[in-house]
Amino acid sequence: MAGKDWLYGFLSRHRNISLRDPEKTSIAQAKGFNRTAVSKFYDLLNSIYEKHNLSSYDIYDIDKTGVLTVSNKQSQ
Repeated sequence: MAGKDWLYGFLSRHRNISLRDPEKTSIAQAKGFNRTAVSKFYDLLNSIYEKHNLSSYDIYDIDKTGVLTVSNKQSQ
């Protein structure tokens, strides 16, 4: 089992990795993560793969940090 010495050595060799506190999961996210919702997601994903003739190499994962989903300007 890796100990503290190993962890500190690993982190010193890989300075781009940082330890962060986990984010809390909202109740809405927890409720939405069920067999029906996950199955529906993968069915939709599969239909998109087929419709656009995509492969797994065409899909990218991004971190939501810096991606705005809500406008911070007030509407007039």
